[in-house]
Amino acid sequence: MQVGYNYQFGPNFLVGVEADIAAASIKSDSSSHFDLPSWGNSTRPLDIGVETKVDWFGTIRGRLGFTADNLLFYGTGGAAYGNVKTSYNINYDDGSNVLSGSSSDTRWGWAAGAGFEYGITKNITLKAEYLYVDLGSSDVAGETVIRDTGWRYIEASSADVDTNFHTIKAGLNYKF
Repeated sequence: MQVGYNYQFGPNFLVGVEADIAAASIKSDSSSHFDLPSWGNSTRPLDIGVETKVDWFGTIRGRLGFTADNLLFYGTGGAAYGNVKTSYNINYDDGSNVLSGSSSDTRWGWAAGAGFEYGITKNITLKAEYLYVDLGSSDVAGETVIRDTGWRYIEASSADVDTNFHTIKAGLNYKF
């Protein structure tokens, strides 16, 4: 869903503002494997997995464009927001869980892109748009200490997860 306002000035220039919100099913996961030093110069395999999901997102953007007959070419940019869910699991190779956790919050960031809009009639337009959305990064592990059965341990002060993605939108608009 989107709502906006455009103002045309001069014969071929347009400035506007729009806000939108959309359901999403964006998911990314990654995993790492390393050997944790253990008692007696041996190692113990450790697996770390992180998953991030975006269930919905929206933007509030300005746009500046050039018109030629019924066609508008424009650039756009502004604020972005969305629900970001992040979870992590740290396990030994035998499946025993060392540490896990999750977070879910509405995050703010930015968006930028470009598109075109074609006027089918005076009130109906067809639109296609590319957007890059960056909702920032989150610290999922915080201050974490993982101890092995021996004297050695590792300490992770942070584990940052970036949330950014590309979108392509198409739509049919009605102008009042």
